[in-house]
Amino acid sequence: MRDNTQTVMRDNTSIVIPNNSTINNSICNDKKGNNMDDINLYDITNVGVTELDRCLCFSPVKNNSINAYKKILNNIHPECMFSAETDLYYSNCRFIQLACIYNKKKFILDEIPTKTFNGISYFLPPKILIEPEFSFTLTHLIKKIKGNITIKNGATLWLKANAIITNLYLDGTLIIENKTYKKKNYDHISLPIILDQNVYIKNKGYEIVPTNHFYYNKQKKFSDHIEQNIYENIQIRGYNIIKKEALLITN
Repeated sequence: MRDNTQTVMRDNTSIVIPNNSTINNSICNDKKGNNMDDINLYDITNVGVTELDRCLCFSPVKNNSINAYKKILNNIHPECMFSAETDLYYSNCRFIQLACIYNKKKFILDEIPTKTFNGISYFLPPKILIEPEFSFTLTHLIKKIKGNITIKNGATLWLKANAIITNLYLDGTLIIENKTYKKKNYDHISLPIILDQNVYIKNKGYEIVPTNHFYYNKQKKFSDHIEQNIYENIQIRGYNIIKKEALLITN
């Protein structure tokens, strides 16, 4: 078991997040009961190992709030809706950081706070969503992030279109969207949205608030399936997003 906390971003930023990963040494056992330690290799053989933070490669949603809370008490990843969503946000933060490092630019992020919803305490980074239209791989992302990036806690960055971002300071909500793509005109290749050299954005943004004393009523009547989905999504998460203010950049 590793330490309960670890600093995971070291270049120009400091982020402290809980590390609730566990190690199961039995997963490598084969049918004969042998593990990887039993495999003989030549002395000249080199073995490489790649290690990733859990939230970058594996974050399932399989527990309700009660079972997730029990896992937290046992210092185990909660594997619930809240943790999976925040792991997605965090992994996107890491990818942007890698793009900045490759381009020899700065990525500045405040220390990530811990929030509690439905009794589950977990870290909550800035809400960053990267659609395939903006970047499908890290190689693409390196070509799209050209300058220094500063993202404040509570900020929301939703990249939904082909764009080039140079220097960005974000304290609020920014959405980059392609209206042409929405029209399903696949024969038309739109030029990327190129932001100004230095973009400073500060607005009220999107706020995540707890749904205290939220009671799920199975007998509740809904006007349509959309209303029912919204109701159930709030119940399973224990929080809701209040959209206060956002800047929308489009072509």
